[in-house]
Amino acid sequence: MAIDEALFIEAAKGSTPPTLRIYGWLRPAISLGRFQQVEREVDLDYCRQEHIEVVPRPTGGKAVYHENDLTYALICGPGGHSFPESIPETYALISHALATGLSEIGIPVSFGSVSKSSKHAMTAFCFSSCAPAELAVAGRKILGSAQVRGRKTFLQHGSLLITCEVERIYDCFLPHLEPRTQAIEKLKASITSVSEWLKVDFSSIHEKIANAWKMAFSKYFNVSFKEGFLLREEEKTANRLLEEKYRPWQKRFLLS
Repeated sequence: MAIDEALFIEAAKGSTPPTLRIYGWLRPAISLGRFQQVEREVDLDYCRQEHIEVVPRPTGGKAVYHENDLTYALICGPGGHSFPESIPETYALISHALATGLSEIGIPVSFGSVSKSSKHAMTAFCFSSCAPAELAVAGRKILGSAQVRGRKTFLQHGSLLITCEVERIYDCFLPHLEPRTQAIEKLKASITSVSEWLKVDFSSIHEKIANAWKMAFSKYFNVSFKEGFLLREEEKTANRLLEEKYRPWQKRFLLS
């Protein structure tokens, strides 16, 4: 998260090029939307017991459980690709590119929709509902995203479920307003994962999806990518954020 936020900060200065990051997580973690309240929406005792890290996101939206998922972050500042200035329009463009990449490797994604029947009590969890520009398969959410914007700059995060442990996800979040069995069945009906739709070697699935997204973004936005490392100022900003924001936040809740 510190790296993504650093890229967003440096992009706003016009000192960093548009960047697409695609990455996994070293250990189980929950990333919390910037407007969420951790003590009201995450079962911190359970997370400490199970050694699940909890980190704040610079983007909005609801909480995401990361274990076997694939996360993307797209950062663009002034002078980068000409994206719309509104969040919904930018969100929709990026979702089309993500959907194109997933369709190319055989995942039949479509755009989500929200209905009263799809809502349930797990309001803290990102995948408990599916917005129109988010991605689903057969009506079940598979990829969720969130965005933060500055002046002519944005950072959009998203998580694609590779596999999904629904019971573990349920135990991570608060409040528990329904019986456990009932809530888990509702959650199973509302989310899906790559493992349900692709029968492939999962040791290489992250690389396969990353390559598909890279090709889709290149075609959709007519850009070319150059792999690289953090620039010196990006790295300095990421380290500062880690020491001044992210580590103190985790220590405050005894999560590190």
